[in-house]
Amino acid sequence: MPTQTEQQEQEFPTPPSREELNPAPPPPQATAQQPQQNKGGVSLLSIEGLVVLMWAILLDLAGIIMSALLPGLGIITTILGACTVGVWAYFRG
Repeated sequence: MPTQTEQQEQEFPTPPSREELNPAPPPPQATAQQPQQNKGGVSLLSIEGLVVLMWAILLDLAGIIMSALLPGLGIITTILGACTVGVWAYFRG
């Protein structure tokens, strides 16, 4: 005849432990470091972004000076800036 404790264990089994319910994830495997992927967008705080930002500022200043000398001449820097910064942003993002 089972004892009262054994009878209670048969009627009400012990609940699973936390480790049984949520096992720990496997440890990461040692692999060669993978390159960081760009998640979209253009980072202006990188070195490359700061160089392009300075290039855009230089083109804007040149466009202002050229427009002051001869109206309509500033379109040259606008086209040059759109081509260089636009191509950079296209290939970055």
